[in-house]
Amino acid sequence: MTDPRLRLALALSVGLLPGIAVGAVLTPAGGGGAAVGRLGGTEERAAHADTRAAARESSQESADRAPDRDAAATSDANATPRVSTPFPPPGTTDVASDALRAELRALLASGRIEQALAQNPDALLPMLVRLHCQLGDAQSALDLLLANEHADASHFDQLAQLAASSDPAVAGVALTKALEMQLGSALEGGRAITFDYPFDSYVQRAASIDPQLALELLGRLRAQGLEERPDIAWLEARALARVGNLGRARDLLMAQLDDQGTRSGALSTLIEIDPVAGEAEMVRLLGQREDVWIRGELLGLLARQGRTSEAVEMFEAALAAGRADGLLWQKMLGGLPSATLDAELGNWIANGDLGFDVYNALANYYHSNGDLHAYLDAQKESWEKCLETGAWLPMISMDAISAYPGEVVAILDDAAQKIPENDEMWGDLADQYWQAGEHDLAIAAWEHANQLDPNDSEWTGKLDAAATGGTPVWTGSDVDDGLGDVSDLYPSQPDVPIFDGWNGGWGYSGGQFSWEGGEIIYDEMGGLPMLDHLLEFDGQLQALGYVVEEE
Repeated sequence: MTDPRLRLALALSVGLLPGIAVGAVLTPAGGGGAAVGRLGGTEERAAHADTRAAARESSQESADRAPDRDAAATSDANATPRVSTPFPPPGTTDVASDALRAELRALLASGRIEQALAQNPDALLPMLVRLHCQLGDAQSALDLLLANEHADASHFDQLAQLAASSDPAVAGVALTKALEMQLGSALEGGRAITFDYPFDSYVQRAASIDPQLALELLGRLRAQGLEERPDIAWLEARALARVGNLGRARDLLMAQLDDQGTRSGALSTLIEIDPVAGEAEMVRLLGQREDVWIRGELLGLLARQGRTSEAVEMFEAALAAGRADGLLWQKMLGGLPSATLDAELGNWIANGDLGFDVYNALANYYHSNGDLHAYLDAQKESWEKCLETGAWLPMISMDAISAYPGEVVAILDDAAQKIPENDEMWGDLADQYWQAGEHDLAIAAWEHANQLDPNDSEWTGKLDAAATGGTPVWTGSDVDDGLGDVSDLYPSQPDVPIFDGWNGGWGYSGGQFSWEGGEIIYDEMGGLPMLDHLLEFDGQLQALGYVVEEE
């Protein structure tokens, strides 16, 4: 596999390289243009055949997934193929992809990419950073950026993200460099240094890599006049605790506990880094005055520590005093052992003064445990509370609607007799009717909501969607009225994606790949040089374990 055009075509096909590299890197040595011819030569086709054969011998599973080439050749020439399995599953042996990685490493070391990089650094630097990292060499990506005068903060930021788990040391250097560049830019522009993006992001990410680095970055920002905020102290306290300076961390937080505006954040951080001190402070503060949030945090701490009897005693005291709100119920339902809840929950419900927030917490608890009938009972009670107060109506889950459609419709019909003249509540009811399959009743409810507030375009939009055969409300399926099954329009993530934010191996934020007559075409969309070059498909994807389906 010596021809560089073949090498990069294969790289493109498995998602290791984006199309932007094609025009710049595949220009033959000494050539004067960026044109790339079709891969139609005898040598290239022979290399393709060798690669496919190696892949088939290596993995019977890949061979099973690949469609028969002769059968593919007889398919409709005008059909539009789509890739539904973009990369061999992790853990499978794939000779073709291993060989490709070796060839790419050799290409990176050859010096040819550096020549192309000098001509188009803005386009190639991000790609090369990602490629180095995906080939397991984050240090080379860092060296590349440090030596390139065109590298900016975004390039170092990208490297820090890619190397965070695989090479924390490189990621730390990259974060530091990115912060220095952004700091210099802010100072040149006369801007105040505040703990907002990107500086807060750099310090927070540094804390997850190396807490000492986070403290150093905070020091650099403070040296340039960083405006202090309470959340900076919380982050600093976590970092100090992780490097062993728990005393200093506690002092930072204790200074904020008596201020109502900073208490909750400081107390949450103190509980996290020193549960013993956190518990003592919660008890002290509750002794001064009742605070539902603090009581909930204390109860949650007791439950997490397995101190069940103490947690139950505290909860039942709050229940008897009428102070057990939804938050306290959530802490109990999410923290106590299931055996305790099974034994006590019925008695607590019978003796408690339950409002909407409590029934909502109970509904979530039952749903998470798969008890859909109890979930519906709790939802019915929460709807009753909403109808009394005119609050929003919580949505009933689709799995409960599917399991008990008659009971759900009965809840909706009962609510329809009690809803006040509130367009939002009528809209909520309509949404639920639609999800339950009662489309006529849904349309009637949206029409009533529209009568109550003709200026709310939400109701006219949903009525228009219903009238034209669309889907005014998502029903939990991948079937959209008028479109059919659209689930296969979204390709799955490849094993080694090249760009974030794209569900496929060929993504690039400035353009897209399309298919015409069995060939891959890159269409420029973002101002980069046009890459209207054709790469012949020729079965490369099948050889590497892809499955191509004909529409």
